[in-house]
Amino acid sequence: MSSPVTTNMLADPMLQLADAMPQLVFMADAQGKVTYFNSRIREYSGAFQVADGSWEWQGIIHPDDLEKTALTWMRSLATGLPFETEHRMRLADGSASWHLTRALPQYGTNGDITHWFGTATNIHQQKAAEQTARESEERFRLLTDSIPQIVWIVNPDGHTEYVNDRWATYTGQDDESAGREGRIAMIHPDDLPVVLDLWQMAQQQLAPVQWEYRLRHADTDRYRWFSAQVLPLKDEQGKLLKWICAANDIQSHKDNAGLLEQEVAAQTRALKALNEALSRQATELQRSNDDLQQFAHVASHDLKEPLRKIRTFVSRLALEYSEAIPPQGREYLTRIETSASRMTQMIEGVLRYSVADHVEDQQLEDVHLHQTLRDIESDLEVLIQKSGARVAIGALPRVKGVPVLLQQLFLNLLNNAVKFARPGEAPEIRVESRAATTVEIQQQRLPKQAFAAISVTDTGVGFDPEFTDAIFKTFTRLHPKDRYEGTGLGLALCQKIAHRHGGAITASSRPGEG
Repeated sequence: MSSPVTTNMLADPMLQLADAMPQLVFMADAQGKVTYFNSRIREYSGAFQVADGSWEWQGIIHPDDLEKTALTWMRSLATGLPFETEHRMRLADGSASWHLTRALPQYGTNGDITHWFGTATNIHQQKAAEQTARESEERFRLLTDSIPQIVWIVNPDGHTEYVNDRWATYTGQDDESAGREGRIAMIHPDDLPVVLDLWQMAQQQLAPVQWEYRLRHADTDRYRWFSAQVLPLKDEQGKLLKWICAANDIQSHKDNAGLLEQEVAAQTRALKALNEALSRQATELQRSNDDLQQFAHVASHDLKEPLRKIRTFVSRLALEYSEAIPPQGREYLTRIETSASRMTQMIEGVLRYSVADHVEDQQLEDVHLHQTLRDIESDLEVLIQKSGARVAIGALPRVKGVPVLLQQLFLNLLNNAVKFARPGEAPEIRVESRAATTVEIQQQRLPKQAFAAISVTDTGVGFDPEFTDAIFKTFTRLHPKDRYEGTGLGLALCQKIAHRHGGAITASSRPGEG
């Protein structure tokens, strides 16, 4: 469809230029009748030429935009002012696309408008981008207004572009008051220097920054603690576009932290007082232990001296006056000697028991338990031969300990195994070692480290399981002393030695099963 222009008009260089332009170009006479479209009109639908060669253009405009377009065009014709509007125009493919249409009046020599010259530029992509931007901005506003944090945006010049509703609710400031000075007015004076310094550092380095500060609440006029995050938004070239800022109310965290600090301080004071009390008690206990140990030494010496005299004079009586003493008297002397001997053993047991408390004060050495048991077996040779006992000693480890105490420990255990034999039966004794299991270590409440489990088993008289704990108490005896000698201190001493070496000792048995 060609435009109704003469050959002279088509030859006009200006019109040739118009026909080459990417926009739709049109001309209209002074009354507004369109007399020319460039060749771009073929890309549109709804416009057509009438008999006089002019164009009916209304059909090219989207029906919803036609009335506004027509009124604006008539206003420009009436006033001679430039015409400009945005509207949708129908394309040849049936779609509608947003256009920016402009027209300027052209004047003759007499000053009257002779015609109008205009263009229609497709701005659909721009409008779509603007719509997308508006929708994105609206989603951003809805999102920021729905969260409890205060959010604001600052441009590179430091001017506030946006604050969410949370700021207005908290501070009572509207958008116009929420600029730099408005924000500064809400900050606690003690926090302001730090905030300004950090903000200046962020601007200089174009780097994220964080600070904690107090903001005044409009309704209560009280300050609450906030944690602010400030992030720079940059383009692909690293140029700053704007600052995205958010502040989160952390007053409850501060309150909890304060309460926790108070609680910690109170607990610290209580622990300090407790430690001081424990220190005093430890000092007193140490003094008491020292006194008791000294008393044990003195008492054992003072008690053993009279016993030695008793046993000496009993022995002299038995030797020098044996013929003069009747049989009943000699029996009494034997009982005196037996009781004095037992008393001596008890005194020595008490002394050994008191010394076992001070293993930490003695030098720990490598002790080869296998050799220790062999030495004990040699010491008990007469008793073993007399009872007919059979002793089997397996492979035993080396341990750190006090040799004399560990020897005392296993001497007591081996001696008990021989002593508490079933009547008329030779005892069988086994000493063995293996790695302690995790369950055994936990049951004995020992630290998580490697332990050796050393067992001493026998075929003796055994005991009732209900006495398992009792046998480790001082002066505890399960059997009559006229049948089995002893002071009731042996196993108590064994337990103390085991504990002082960082270990544990236990027993399991049934009557008649060893």
